Amino acid sequence: MSKPTVSVLHDTRRPIKDGRYPVRIQVIFRVEEGERVRWVPKYFGKDNYCTVSEFATFSRPRSEGVRELKRRVDILFTKATRIIADNEDLTPEIFEGIFLGKARDTVNAVYAMKVAELSGSGSDQVGTSWAYESSLHSLMRYKLHLEYKRHKIKSEDPNAEKKWIKARLEDLAFALRFPEITGEWLLNYEEWMISCGRTVNTVAIHLRALRHVFNLARGMVPGKKKIRIIPVTLYPFDEYQIKSELKYKIALNDSELQMFKDFKHNEDRLMEARDYWFFSYYANGMNMADVAKLRKPELMAEVMIYDRKKTRKTRKQFKQILIPFDHELPAIVKRRGAKSLDPNGYVFPILDEDMSELQVKLRVNKFIKRMNQDLDRIGSILGITKSLTSVIARHTFGNRLLNATDGDVRMIQDGLGHSNSKTSENYKGSIYLEKIKKVRGEAL
Repeated sequence: MSKPTVSVLHDTRRPIKDGRYPVRIQVIFRVEEGERVRWVPKYFGKDNYCTVSEFATFSRPRSEGVRELKRRVDILFTKATRIIADNEDLTPEIFEGIFLGKARDTVNAVYAMKVAELSGSGSDQVGTSWAYESSLHSLMRYKLHLEYKRHKIKSEDPNAEKKWIKARLEDLAFALRFPEITGEWLLNYEEWMISCGRTVNTVAIHLRALRHVFNLARGMVPGKKKIRIIPVTLYPFDEYQIKSELKYKIALNDSELQMFKDFKHNEDRLMEARDYWFFSYYANGMNMADVAKLRKPELMAEVMIYDRKKTRKTRKQFKQILIPFDHELPAIVKRRGAKSLDPNGYVFPILDEDMSELQVKLRVNKFIKRMNQDLDRIGSILGITKSLTSVIARHTFGNRLLNATDGDVRMIQDGLGHSNSKTSENYKGSIYLEKIKKVRGEAL
């Protein structure tokens, strides 16, 4: 795409009442529509007027009035040329948004652009788009919290601040702008989040999304169109470092696992939750979203081969996970498998073939929520004090694999399909706790 051209135009088509004509900045864009090419002009600058004779002296103004007019127009001209120099693939709409300082130059607007990209037609990153929406929501609540304190609003209603914030979350007048986010602002945001009961890792999730939004706005994301909305130097993450905390993976011990394995109940819904949990466990701790999306061609006589959907976008190489198709796996598929004759269909009757990615995400979330409710009931029946959830299957398999391989983190990374070995390291924590308990028991 060729660069737009900028010029100063004295628009003599229609004069105002005193006979003067507007002086505008004209930007012409070359727009390609298939094989067709058209030229689209855009005009900028208000309240700048002069007569035809005055414009004739524009390059060398003789009067103070024309000199002041030229100064204002030159500022607009320089602004337009800089925007064109700093950005690639400028459309008329993007240029107008940057030039006029509309919503496009706000943090909210760049978040909206990213969410639209992630949740667009054909995208399989609906969950990621929700994470970006959640990040912006959290940042906006903090900004409005500061505004509320600044206004020193007094009210006897204990929920007054929440109501005040909720009423203004979508108000563009309170949109978050890039220059107001400094290293100190981020540190205060982190402290506020912790004071609200959020974890360090929750803060990290929100701020990693914000960091990406800053890089998008600076035109610093490889492989993305270079749309520079803010200067490259405007980057608070040079001052502030995103923190994270090591989370120990809660898993079932041997006796709890055996109790759960032997569990029997006359309510099929509970037995169904038990079966899906153990399918995940025996399938290398397969994520429940992957269990739902598992297709028949991925099941073979002696081995199951699948690609972990969560990390597909972050891996440089396509990597399949191989799982022996044994233990309870064949029996669970026989009991709970879909009855469809489609040889390429889903293994389990959780999803429908004609679902959009958004519908798939919602259905999987609903399935996991119901399953966790049933698992909680099973945990109560068995007297398991740990919170029995679907993800515990993954943690339990990971811990047992780490024990069986003498702490080989690489085995965990390959077996569970982690894209980063740091994630696999988290499994060492719960094994450490179990060993401490064992040592204490022996000492007694």
